[in-house]
Amino acid sequence: MGNDSASKIKLTDEKLSTMSCAAGKARDFYTDTAQPGLRVSVTPHGVKTFQARTWSPAKQKPITVTLGRWKTISLDEARSRTLQIVSGVKAGMDPEQELRKQKAEWTIGVMFDQYLDRHAKPHKRSWKTDETLFRLHIAPYFGNRRASELHTDMVRHWHTSLTQKEQHSPCRRGTVTCGTQQKTLSPTTANRCLFLLRTIFNIMVPDRPNPCRHIKLFQEESRDRFLQPDELGRFFAAVESERCTGNPDLADYVLLSLYTGARKDNVLGMRWSDIDFRLRQWRVPAGESKNKGTMTLPLADEAMQLLERRKHETSSIFVFASNGSSGHFVAPKRAWQRILEQAGLDDVRLHDLRRTLGSYQAIGGSSEIVIGKSLGHKNSRSTKVYTRLHIDPVRDSVQNAINLILRLADMPQESKVVSVTPKP
Repeated sequence: MGNDSASKIKLTDEKLSTMSCAAGKARDFYTDTAQPGLRVSVTPHGVKTFQARTWSPAKQKPITVTLGRWKTISLDEARSRTLQIVSGVKAGMDPEQELRKQKAEWTIGVMFDQYLDRHAKPHKRSWKTDETLFRLHIAPYFGNRRASELHTDMVRHWHTSLTQKEQHSPCRRGTVTCGTQQKTLSPTTANRCLFLLRTIFNIMVPDRPNPCRHIKLFQEESRDRFLQPDELGRFFAAVESERCTGNPDLADYVLLSLYTGARKDNVLGMRWSDIDFRLRQWRVPAGESKNKGTMTLPLADEAMQLLERRKHETSSIFVFASNGSSGHFVAPKRAWQRILEQAGLDDVRLHDLRRTLGSYQAIGGSSEIVIGKSLGHKNSRSTKVYTRLHIDPVRDSVQNAINLILRLADMPQESKVVSVTPKP
């Protein structure tokens, strides 16, 4: 293809992929028979750019508006924008004036920077998650676009494509090669990205129609992974191996995450001043709590022994001190992967240790109210009960669950059969 610069064809992605520019020409043009006014420009280097070209009654001459490069914008999007431009020009709109207005707008990237500084950092403990989601999954698509350029069909196409996007993750035991392997984004991550983009529009340009509205979310499956009885022995052996190979801090962090059932960031930032050794409890301040309220978590015997040992080994204000800018540990992703590989475990996250404690509390017969209190859950139905619940039965529930976990970890393989009911 490409010998006839005035070719008229019905554009498709397949045809676009094979288009070329005739030898000796500066560029070729192909007009779309499916959408009047849409054409694609092809250079000798194979660059394919969508353009909208139509007659302007006001200027009494044809005008051309560059829409963007193929793949940067989709064919459907190019047709949609061409229809808007052609209709607008017939009604007297000046595309050049509209383009000048667009250039004066913030890009989505600038909007996000403003959102991050003005809203997320002052009000959200999870602002770093927003930063990561935007950098990896939103900026490559929309970072340089202006708010007026986004429309619902474009955002819907992007949201759908996220679940087909490949990401790299460290390889695990059983893979052919080490390094990284590829997997697609989960529906949950895609939904979180859509929520973030919608929030950026709601906060930064509240008077503008939000292009994220009316987009159907992917159905999400509740995660129920926790360490099974036959996995516990291998898990503890791998943690101990990590300690013996020179990483005792990581081993203590993993064990304390299991023994407390606390969220990852709370354990990472645990301070000695928040631990009451006499009452054997840990106070998580409201500013560091996901539910925005102060949490008092019980400390079982194993957690107390670990903390008492570490208290004598450090002068830092943090239980897990480091030389980094935060002064404490950050998420130990590589070390966690080493533990999983050595234990032969798959699809286990640090947060699953929290679910593991709750699940074995349920196995041991604890009520949902006691489990919720021990894990710092907060909901409208049980909050009042939580405030009246004494800490001792909650600690007993945690202690019994840990005793069960440790007993199962030491059992012979054939004896590890229990009725399990996972808890979030």
